[in-house]
Amino acid sequence: MSRSPRRPLRLLLAVLAFGALAAVPTAARATVVTSGELELLPRASWIAYVTRFGGSVSALSPATLDGATSVLTAPLGGLQETTYDLVDDLDGSGLLSFGGGIEYTVAAHGISVKLRDLALQASGPEDTEAELYALADYDPFADFPVATLTGYTLTHIADVNLSGTFTGDAGPPATHTWADAPITLTSGGATVFNGGANGAYRAGDPFGSISAWAAQ
Repeated sequence: MSRSPRRPLRLLLAVLAFGALAAVPTAARATVVTSGELELLPRASWIAYVTRFGGSVSALSPATLDGATSVLTAPLGGLQETTYDLVDDLDGSGLLSFGGGIEYTVAAHGISVKLRDLALQASGPEDTEAELYALADYDPFADFPVATLTGYTLTHIADVNLSGTFTGDAGPPATHTWADAPITLTSGGATVFNGGANGAYRAGDPFGSISAWAAQ
């Protein structure tokens, strides 16, 4: 009895297909980043206001605060899932989530603002704008002097101007970096820092800058 050659042929084709798949360079496959940091430098006039009236600025662990510069440094992590796919030094997109946060308080004026689990949504390294999110908790000024915090709510705090701030390093590990990217408040961010609907801040107002990096 003669055997059909079809089965060995199918097996050979499967082996060849597997070999072709294995030959694809690993650098061409998207990789969710495994390390990174976000630095937040708030608007100087905001920090001056907080400190002028006896207020305080403090970090929420595991983020850390440089007392001399008021720069918050938050590590990759947080409650939101990091989905930033970094393909190589010039390609990538997704959400970068960072742990910890920052708290601003001015007891004399009934101000309490907390931002935690900051997240940067970037459609791509070459895009000119990204979005900055945070779980925000604040004390509405209308309730002063009674402290009635809103509770943490995911808020689109600011828009980030990425134009001219990006650099990529092929590594290894491949790394994406944004340096001193200016941020402007959204309506949600203005509400948080105003302590409600009434206040001096408006959507589109400059509010400092961020720097961030993420690596495979």
